[in-house]
Amino acid sequence: MSNDQVATDTAALQSYIDRVKALSKEMDTAATRNKILNSALKDSSQVAKDVARNTNNLDDVMKVYTASTRTATSVAKAFGKALLGTIATAVAAVAIGAIVSVVAEKIDNAFHAYENARDKAAEMSQAHEEDAQKVEELTKQIEELKAKMDECRSTTTGDIVDQESLNLLKQQKDMLETNLKLAQQLEDIAAKSALAKAKAQYH
Repeated sequence: MSNDQVATDTAALQSYIDRVKALSKEMDTAATRNKILNSALKDSSQVAKDVARNTNNLDDVMKVYTASTRTATSVAKAFGKALLGTIATAVAAVAIGAIVSVVAEKIDNAFHAYENARDKAAEMSQAHEEDAQKVEELTKQIEELKAKMDECRSTTTGDIVDQESLNLLKQQKDMLETNLKLAQQLEDIAAKSALAKAKAQYH
């Protein structure tokens, strides 16, 4: 690739980058980017167009283009100057396309893994909060029952004044304590299960 073509491509790519970065989030669509690309890179090489089209991160466009022009120049020298325009551009375009596709796929996979992990963490946190809230509610109900049981005793002598009510309250308290133990066990199991799932996702 000639120095003039590299200079033309570099200026056009920089113009493309600046124009896309100036877009608002609402205006930054694939169609808008494609219009800017066609306008800014109309006199550019196919390599520059492929780099702009296939590189999602604007900050990497110039790096990928520089690497691809080096590749194109190396290949062209190896095959002789007569093949520079044809083979070097084709090889560079294929190499760039392959590299960009692999990098884009890796980034996409990493981003989806991050989103999945974030969503799982949010679900686990919500489930843990719900279990903790159940435990807290049951503990509060038990304390309220204990207070009512104390009301069944005389404040001066401590003797039981309402045995029937006291017996009912004791039964309710026993049931609530059983429910509390079960809720605590469920909370513990859910926390261990969530931890195991999180570990499995990262290994």
